[in-house]
Amino acid sequence: MADFVSDAKVWNTVDGPSLVCSAAALQLIPENIPCLVRLQRLAAVGACLPHRPDAPRLSPSKLRSLLKESVIGDPIVRAQEDPYNDLYTGEVSFHGGPYLIAQGLTERSAYTLSLILRSIFGPAGEGLPADYLRAAGRLTQVLLRISHSVLNQAGLSRGTRAPAPRRKEVFVPGETALERLRRAVTFNDAALTEIAPPYALKLLVS
Repeated sequence: MADFVSDAKVWNTVDGPSLVCSAAALQLIPENIPCLVRLQRLAAVGACLPHRPDAPRLSPSKLRSLLKESVIGDPIVRAQEDPYNDLYTGEVSFHGGPYLIAQGLTERSAYTLSLILRSIFGPAGEGLPADYLRAAGRLTQVLLRISHSVLNQAGLSRGTRAPAPRRKEVFVPGETALERLRRAVTFNDAALTEIAPPYALKLLVS
């Protein structure tokens, strides 16, 4: 498997944030659940690339081409993609909820998160510092609200299952469907303010 080189020809005209956005969008397609390792690697590559405002737009065909690059689609990477044995989406109870979450590569992560939240905000957490509980509560609510918004906009609901694997390659939809999913994972300041107050959002960048 080839090493990732950020200034290699194939990557040096790609806008990093746009690639991260596209990788996140593709993870919202149920057919792609068995390909999460490749898509998370694609997102990691995007995170290593700079913002290039003059870069060409990432078309579906360009994304399909990038997914074939060795650092993403090498057989060594594909071998890490085990059959998905859990529901892809779960529900977590919290103030103002319940909230939808994507369980990702970790099985039963919704249940695990529920246990963590119960241990912090339930009776067992009464001895924790008040400042910590306040900050943790605000951050938890912001992240859960963002998760819920993303999955709702993508048309996913509680209990989404991974379909039976029928394809070996990541499914990249046409431009219209891809753009809709990109919008689902993109938030401007106004959209974020609708989700949570500014003092809570500051915790995401502090």
